[in-house]
Amino acid sequence: MLFYMDNFLLSVSRLQDAINQYLSHPDNAIIRDGMIHRFEFALSLSWKAAKDYLIHSDISCNTDFPKQVIKTAYTYHLIDDEKIWMDMLDSTKYTSHTFDDSILSDLAADISIHFFPALNRLADRFRFSG
Repeated sequence: MLFYMDNFLLSVSRLQDAINQYLSHPDNAIIRDGMIHRFEFALSLSWKAAKDYLIHSDISCNTDFPKQVIKTAYTYHLIDDEKIWMDMLDSTKYTSHTFDDSILSDLAADISIHFFPALNRLADRFRFSG
């Protein structure tokens, strides 16, 4: 059973909604912070869904470390850009412990421009793998 799949797909959809709100109101810190929080949910669910998918596909993925799951997903062509995924994972070290508006604004831009497309490509992969 692919336990995390549906929640990941829903989280990507909700992240898209949050990005749209943020792009309409880029100076609203509450909307920006909410978008970042939705990104954190989507990212956490993404590697867990990827791990489930790999295991369901009979690919060994015996780790609970996100970076190792991402490396395995890249090796088996589940994701297409390992660097952007590692950047996403690294970005989360700033999200819980900073209130610096410039750092958070930079992260919001990265989410909407670089990170969301990668998450959405994985979601599409899951949607169309049927």
